[in-house]
Amino acid sequence: DGYMAIFQAQWSPAFYAENGTALMGQYQLGGWFYGGYNVGGLPDSTRENAYGIYLQGQQTVWQSLDGKSISLWAGLQYAPLEGVSAVSYMAYAGVRFKGFTPCRPNDALFFSWTGGWFSENYKTDSGERASCENVLELTYVFQINQNISIQPDLQYVITPNGDKNIDNALVVGGQLVVSF
Repeated sequence: DGYMAIFQAQWSPAFYAENGTALMGQYQLGGWFYGGYNVGGLPDSTRENAYGIYLQGQQTVWQSLDGKSISLWAGLQYAPLEGVSAVSYMAYAGVRFKGFTPCRPNDALFFSWTGGWFSENYKTDSGERASCENVLELTYVFQINQNISIQPDLQYVITPNGDKNIDNALVVGGQLVVSF
C-alpha cells in the first residue's frame, strides 16, 4: 500500500582522554522518503510523497578507568512538506550518567528533552493551529544481567499535541527488556 526508504551515513570516532580511555562517539546524517500513505489530519493528506532529513550525534565526554561515564546526545530533524508532515521540526538532547550508583556499575541514569514544532497546516482537535510540544524525561536503567534490564520512566509533556487547551501531562511508564 506504500513504501518508505531510509538512508544514513555514520561516523563512529574514538577520541582518547588524558587517562587513556576511549571516548566513543557516533554521528549520523540521514534522510527518509515515503509515498503511498494517507496521512490524516492534514489538508494535503492524499498527497503520496514526503521526505525529511536528520542530523544527530552522541559522544562520551568523560570516562573513568573503572567504567563510569558521561555521554551527551543531540539531534535535529526537518520535514519540509508541511501539508504532509505533522511535525516539521524536531530537536532533542540529553545526558547519560553510567556506573555512578554504588554496586551497580552497568546501570544508567538519563535526562532528556525533546521538542516538536508542528506544521502550520496541522490543527488541534479544537481547530486551532498547533504550536509545539516539549517533553522532559527522566529514566533509569537497572541492568539486572547481560540479557535483562528494567527501566522505569517519568515524562513531563508540555503542551501535548501542540494544543494550549490541553493541560500539561505527567506520564509514568517503564519497560522490561529481555534479550535472547
